[in-house]
Amino acid sequence: MKHKRLKLNTGIDIGSSSIKIVQLSGNADNPVLMNFDIVKVGEKTADGYVKELVRMAGKYSFKEANIAISGPSVVVRYVELPEMTEDEMKSSMRFEAEKHIPFDLNDVNIDCQIIEQASHGKMQVLLVAAKKIAISELVKMSQRAGLTLNIIDCDSFALINAFLLTFPDLDTSANTALIHIGDNLTMINILKGRYAAFTRELEMGGIDIDKAISEKLNLGLSEAAEFKENPGDRYNELMEMAKPILANMIEEVKLSLSFYENQAGISVNKILLSGGLSNLKGLTEIFAESFGVECSQWGPFRFLKADKDIEIQKLRDLKAELPIAVGLAVRR
Repeated sequence: MKHKRLKLNTGIDIGSSSIKIVQLSGNADNPVLMNFDIVKVGEKTADGYVKELVRMAGKYSFKEANIAISGPSVVVRYVELPEMTEDEMKSSMRFEAEKHIPFDLNDVNIDCQIIEQASHGKMQVLLVAAKKIAISELVKMSQRAGLTLNIIDCDSFALINAFLLTFPDLDTSANTALIHIGDNLTMINILKGRYAAFTRELEMGGIDIDKAISEKLNLGLSEAAEFKENPGDRYNELMEMAKPILANMIEEVKLSLSFYENQAGISVNKILLSGGLSNLKGLTEIFAESFGVECSQWGPFRFLKADKDIEIQKLRDLKAELPIAVGLAVRR
């Protein structure tokens, strides 16, 4: 699946245990999937990640990429402000950030964007702060791999970009919760129609189930992860070990959804799951029963054209793990 003829836009999702890459050609309105890959990182150090980035850059012939930052170094807030111009908003952002951002403002980069135009004299503004040291570390790691970063985005926004690309016909009255369950982090994004309305990250994910399996079956973490992904005829045994972790996760998600619903006065009516743990058999049914709403797994390839050399079955198998990389690759 290697292509050299076209200039490709590369999105790289660096997770806690793997690197996902997506390459798109064409423009933002008509992108074409040219390459994708997911590589497990054996040595989970900066050197280990640099080594894999170098290898992937050589394999897929890229020197520039878009990348995401996530975790406790990033804070996202949705702020209601009086109606004002964009210039006025940017001028007032430091004042607003002092009220909403729990970091020393000298240590962060701040950005803002109007996400919902004024109604009754008020407008909704997205406020984002990322620690400079975390950005610097990401840039240094990329430079060591010989890469130039064109865009550094938040992974939650990359997820939303992929969702909007996948569902251009979205009902504007829909209130959708995107829940992306990775190894160490679970991201919750709530969209009111096509507008982001709530974002939260939980420090929990598939690794917690791996640890439970490891302890119960006396396995290493990598062996436990393999058992989780391929339990064979021991599925019921797996779910018994996963049950308390999933119950805790669902309770935390419920708290987040309840907070949003109390603030906004409207309820989430659909849940879409992605991330590696969303591949767990029966998880969508567990969420649907727990929340009493429609729940399904999704991938960002509903309307995305694929090059003729793409391995379609592999794409179907990995679809739920690639939304963030797609959301990065679609950025220009």
